Amino acid sequence: MRWRWALAGLVLLSVAVTLLWRVPVVRSWARDEIDWRGQRLYQPPHAPAPDQVDLRRVHTELLPHWLIARSRRTRGLGASPEEAAFKALRAAVAPDPNLAMLLDELHDLSAPSRLAEDPRRALYLSWAWSHYLGQHQAPFLIQGTIRGSKLGPIFSAGIYEIHSNAMVGLGSSAYRVQLVSRIDRTNLREQYLGAAGHDGAVLVIDRLLDFAAAEVWPLLDPWLELELDGRRNFAGPVRAEARRQLSAAALDRLAASAKARWAITRTLRAIERRRAACGSGFRINDVPWSGFSEERLGRLEDVALRHAERACPGITLGEVWALGEASEALHPDPELLAALQELVAWTAQHVAVHEARHLADDGLVEGFDEPLACASCAEHMGISSRAELSGYLASMAWSPSPTLALYQACRSLAGEHGRITAAGEPHREALKLFQRRVGPVCLDGPPPELRALARHLEVEMLGRSEVMALPTDFPTRLPVQ
Repeated sequence: MRWRWALAGLVLLSVAVTLLWRVPVVRSWARDEIDWRGQRLYQPPHAPAPDQVDLRRVHTELLPHWLIARSRRTRGLGASPEEAAFKALRAAVAPDPNLAMLLDELHDLSAPSRLAEDPRRALYLSWAWSHYLGQHQAPFLIQGTIRGSKLGPIFSAGIYEIHSNAMVGLGSSAYRVQLVSRIDRTNLREQYLGAAGHDGAVLVIDRLLDFAAAEVWPLLDPWLELELDGRRNFAGPVRAEARRQLSAAALDRLAASAKARWAITRTLRAIERRRAACGSGFRINDVPWSGFSEERLGRLEDVALRHAERACPGITLGEVWALGEASEALHPDPELLAALQELVAWTAQHVAVHEARHLADDGLVEGFDEPLACASCAEHMGISSRAELSGYLASMAWSPSPTLALYQACRSLAGEHGRITAAGEPHREALKLFQRRVGPVCLDGPPPELRALARHLEVEMLGRSEVMALPTDFPTRLPVQ
């Protein structure tokens, strides 16, 4: 009789272990991915040797090539290119056994059937790769993601070079914000200027450049105000902040070239509006800040000629000519490049404060498992919406340029190329509550004493207002491609 009870106990224990293994946190802890507090871990099993690897070639060329080939293989477009790409990548990282082990396991997991079983492990491996490189001061970052397809999940990644680590102060603490740029040359595009996670925050210089070129640069020429619907009430206050934050030479150079850059933005948005309205199916990606080359304009002209008889052309000859005239008028030179580098660094300041506030709030409420306490928020206002309210208030209260912070928040309502964000989206909900309290500032422009008002609202809405400060070595220029 006893043996039956013992057997039943073993069966129950086996079932319990199986069920526990399916719990993601338990599984991660058992595999030494996290510690008892839930913080991620990686302990390299071999002696580190990242200095023996050509890391720039790996991250700019070999790793992107393999990820693209793996994606194509998943979609049934051939196995041979993926095998060759992996072989080249594996040979390049072979001198460092830690990177080789991480890559081998990621390769095994990249098959759709395996990836569907254990997507968290694949994401952990990409984090461990970046963490390991960071421990050895290698300035590269991988942010893995899982994308769906008809033939199964696909592992993809944004690959970045780290240009600066900014420690943003908040009270007696400091939070790391990394300023990074994309180096993989794929067509994946971030939908944010900055993002915060459990392990820190990143600001994507490429997206900061997009925002600065399309939304801030035109404001620096006072003669453009009448053309800037939805922006003109911000133009004067933003220029006042620019005079305090940018060098006189940079401001003069940007103001003189703003009309040409605005002509490019205006034309691109007309193309995008037509695509959305009548389904032209045409979009221009990868817009250089310095305008279009003659070779690329020639290709666009070919498209315009082919579309000339269409009721909904992707691009017209008039639009091609407008892009050409504006590109020629920009006259990109080292002085303009240096001025734009200043503009992008200035644009990054308030975003760094915003993301650092997210990091602090994340720790306060244990990873946003619970919503931030908010006296002014409706009970149904979600976790993410409250977090965005906190980030926006912090950026207006503590960044050097509160008007620019408010302007960027308001422009996020329209989204890229004028697409409207959906009702209930966290950014929209946060700004809706803010404007309910202070008035329609996204239309009317910044209220008086915006910084003091934001600090007051931090106390009124969130029950605290903690001093935040950018580090003294925060970049005054950021690299622009």
